[in-house]
Amino acid sequence: MEPATAPQTDMAPELTPEEEQATKQFLEEINKWTAQYNVSPLSWNVAVKFLMARKFDVPRAIELFHTYRVCSSGVNQTCGSCALLYSCFLCHSLHTVVLHVLPTLI
Repeated sequence: MEPATAPQTDMAPELTPEEEQATKQFLEEINKWTAQYNVSPLSWNVAVKFLMARKFDVPRAIELFHTYRVCSSGVNQTCGSCALLYSCFLCHSLHTVVLHVLPTLI
């Protein structure tokens, strides 16, 4: 597998060298998972979106990706609770979600 490189499109946001490095690290980790499970690799632009949602904090962006993956796989689609949790993860910390959102769903 070739290392991910920045796309050559006008649509890609301008990234600092640190943000580019974070994106490369994120893609390396996520694409290890995608290769293991025969899933299409994540694109640079999608990776940047996950990272932007977590201010380029790679471990938090990876956590967000896996939360999204579980929610979109149909495992937790029995009601709108998964969508609510995913939305809360986008806007709040895990601590806030656990303390304030989960009790309303139980």
